[in-house]
Amino acid sequence: NAIQCKYVNTLLREISPSLQFDKSTAIVLTDESLLLPLLHSLPEELQNNINVTMGYPLRQTTAYSFIERLIELQKNCRAEADSCNFYHVDVTGILSHPYITNILEDKARLKQKEIIDGRFIRVNNTIFTEDNLLKTIFSSSDKYNSLSKYLLDVIDAVFTATSEGKDNSLILSYLSVISSNINELDNCLKMCDIDISTSIYTSLLRRHLQTVKIPFSGEPLQGLQVMGILETRNLDFENVIILSMNDDN
Repeated sequence: NAIQCKYVNTLLREISPSLQFDKSTAIVLTDESLLLPLLHSLPEELQNNINVTMGYPLRQTTAYSFIERLIELQKNCRAEADSCNFYHVDVTGILSHPYITNILEDKARLKQKEIIDGRFIRVNNTIFTEDNLLKTIFSSSDKYNSLSKYLLDVIDAVFTATSEGKDNSLILSYLSVISSNINELDNCLKMCDIDISTSIYTSLLRRHLQTVKIPFSGEPLQGLQVMGILETRNLDFENVIILSMNDDN
């Protein structure tokens, strides 16, 4: 898959050696998960001359993997009288996640080293009281509505700690989409007025988030067009590059 994305550069240079494209050239992705590898593979000269018109599966993002880690962290949490403890694999998984290492840098690595060197099986949350972000992450939630609030609080804390830079714009948009979908599910459950278990809530949340697609839209009248199969209906192009074209697609 990665080689396909890189080979697109060769095909584009055959179509236009100067890499100047108008709306007559399209790259069609039969596999939507190739979008980010493709965008990272395209030449720098095309950065300001690309129009993406498709949805990108949320389940393929780092943001979704972060939510999965938070859910697993809470699943294996054991609450005590005035504290709680977590399974060491879940804790180190969170501390090594790109979102946390980008924000805390050395602090996250030192905490991870402390846990590994101490050979902890269960990690008490009292060792995370020095940092507000870690304090928010390593807190317990017992019922489904408190888990929902916990996820929203963590997302908000990560969102606030992540600077508004060009490289972070995608991260912030992913977190916003997840936050709005958690709120949407909460509103649906409140309307149903039923009390469900935490395991059922996490199952519903996972199923819901796995169906969500992040919409990308741009200026369709100019630039190299990048889209999925569904977006090509009723459109006409002079040059078409289709990735992952096989018997199934």
